[in-house]
Amino acid sequence: MFNLQTTSTTMELLPLVCLYILAWSARTDQTDPRVTGIAVMEDDDVVLPCSFGAMDITNMVFDWKKQNVAYNKREVFLYESGAMYGPKRGGQAEHFKGRVFHFPNQLTSGNASIQIKPTKVDDSGTYICIKAATPPTTLSRVQLTVAGVLTS
Repeated sequence: MFNLQTTSTTMELLPLVCLYILAWSARTDQTDPRVTGIAVMEDDDVVLPCSFGAMDITNMVFDWKKQNVAYNKREVFLYESGAMYGPKRGGQAEHFKGRVFHFPNQLTSGNASIQIKPTKVDDSGTYICIKAATPPTTLSRVQLTVAGVLTS
């Protein structure tokens, strides 16, 4: 009934179609305007946005966590007055070690965004950026969808 022929053009378009579908499914949650949907392909780099507004956050604390995962897998990135996860400061989930970076030259303008590189399919999920204060304040919520790369 259907004559499905696979051509090189079809195979080249397939990842783009998959990315479009994932982007559509990860679109901003209409019930919570603070949720940002981002869709990328595996191995791409991605920036998760977070801003304190126009203020210097060099001597402040912000924390990125992945929601709805086991406790030992939720710590993504912590910035505390210049100190971050690393060899001298443990606590970061093993999955994110060496792959998460911030923008130190933009702290003076309130940028608490992070970059994950390269992304993995397991990075898909909801991330929150928290301003550590009393009480803590969620500044950003990002729904990240990472699509696997098709190989032939």
